[in-house]
Amino acid sequence: MTNKMSGRNLEKAIKASGMKKSEVARAKGIAPETLSRIISGKFGMNASDAEEFARILKCSPSQILFERKPIEIFGTAMRTSNNVSGNIKVKDASEKRVLLYNSYNFSDDVVCIRRENPAQRSHIDGMLYFFSNRPIQNTYVDERCLSKKCVVKLKTNEIHICILYQTGDTKYRIHDSYNPDILYDNVEVQWASRITWECLDPIGEGFEEVD
Repeated sequence: MTNKMSGRNLEKAIKASGMKKSEVARAKGIAPETLSRIISGKFGMNASDAEEFARILKCSPSQILFERKPIEIFGTAMRTSNNVSGNIKVKDASEKRVLLYNSYNFSDDVVCIRRENPAQRSHIDGMLYFFSNRPIQNTYVDERCLSKKCVVKLKTNEIHICILYQTGDTKYRIHDSYNPDILYDNVEVQWASRITWECLDPIGEGFEEVD
């Protein structure tokens, strides 16, 4: 953590709260000039300060203390009418990148998929699936995917959220992640990455979409 980074975070939190800087300084019991020096990075901030600012601004101390790293939305998962996961639509180079911010300290390789189905609304619409993009970049099947929920790209270029089982040296069986149906049997896979977290309530967890 640097003074400038926490100062920038504090300034963003003040703006998001709708409070004036003079109001924040008064609630904290410091002079407006002192608050300005904290925001500029001239004065440091400790954990106790961050907790007090967080109480005033109704946010978490981690939002003030730590850098918020963007997480890219890799694609969108759609469910079909027969309740099967269906293909994942991946954003291409011509489409605008969609980034999510949160105060969680994700590693730099993490991306996510957002579940959407405007035609059939359900409680899982908007949920996020987090996984590493290393298998994508290096084109391999992460062995931790076997018998686990993961994101898989087949040789046919279809991408699914599914359960993966190995049936041979280079062949796999793919089950739908929401029911026991077999989607594909003895197919070749380009890459597979294990889903490390499913977030059912992104808004409640503090995620926000940014340009």
